[in-house]
Amino acid sequence: MSEVRRLRWETVGIVSEGGREMAIRIPDGAILRLQEPLDAEGRDGTRRVTVDWNGTKVSLFAVDLRFRAERVGSGSSPDRDREPDNSLQ
Repeated sequence: MSEVRRLRWETVGIVSEGGREMAIRIPDGAILRLQEPLDAEGRDGTRRVTVDWNGTKVSLFAVDLRFRAERVGSGSSPDRDREPDNSLQ
């Protein structure tokens, strides 16, 4: 089972589209399912962690997950929330 976290503050994530990386905003309250352990190597916060957000694979810095998200459990089907906001205003 994967760890599930809820963002307490909006943060920026990275998605890959057509071989390019693009920054997107992830709103506070978003439910994220970690695809790998948060406490793996790279504890300095520069390591990126892949999460599932509404069916989209997003990379976030480990430090953002540690300080901007709270653990809400683990499971195979997190609640779906708002649609991704792909604009950086």
